[in-house]
Amino acid sequence: MYNTIILTNTHRDPLAVPHFKHKNPIIFTSDDWEYNPPDNNFPHGNEIGHYRAFRSHCEGLKMMNKPVALILEDDCIPDYTKDWQAAIDSAYKVVTDYDYDVACLYLNPDGQHPRTDGNHFVVDGIDWYSPSRIGWYVGLTCYMINSNGAKKFLDGEDFSHRIPDDLYFWQTGIFKYAVSDQTYFIHDRSQGSLIDNAKI
Repeated sequence: MYNTIILTNTHRDPLAVPHFKHKNPIIFTSDDWEYNPPDNNFPHGNEIGHYRAFRSHCEGLKMMNKPVALILEDDCIPDYTKDWQAAIDSAYKVVTDYDYDVACLYLNPDGQHPRTDGNHFVVDGIDWYSPSRIGWYVGLTCYMINSNGAKKFLDGEDFSHRIPDDLYFWQTGIFKYAVSDQTYFIHDRSQGSLIDNAKI
């Protein structure tokens, strides 16, 4: 049906892997890639960290050999108090039967949620919202993506836009995406943040 791809790094333990062994995941391990800014315009605080995060998603998406993939960062832990497997199954239908590029299963706790002004729909008992305007709704901790969405993401691989991966997804208007009403996964920061801890 779909690939399960976990994005890992040598600087911390891949906490997600034990939870998804039953899905025979594809494991991608990123490098400490060098970063050369495309120009001197609009630099931001930790550009190398954002570049490496963005590139790890690109490299992981290149490992897709099925039309759909579940992409998980290495610090994504299922919330066992919720039916996270049902949410994954629903997300698969969102990107195969409902003409969406991406179905995001992790909310940004510091951002907005399109439930305030988005379009609501239900797939197999799971509530989804399609944003009616651009905003910072989610992080890229866990999402389902189809080949059309993957192509759109990889079209940004030259990184000349200098946009972090989550903002590229949610604020460019390139992707047709839906956001789950609940957070079905936990962003476990116990190993530290790769973006914050990036080394030049």
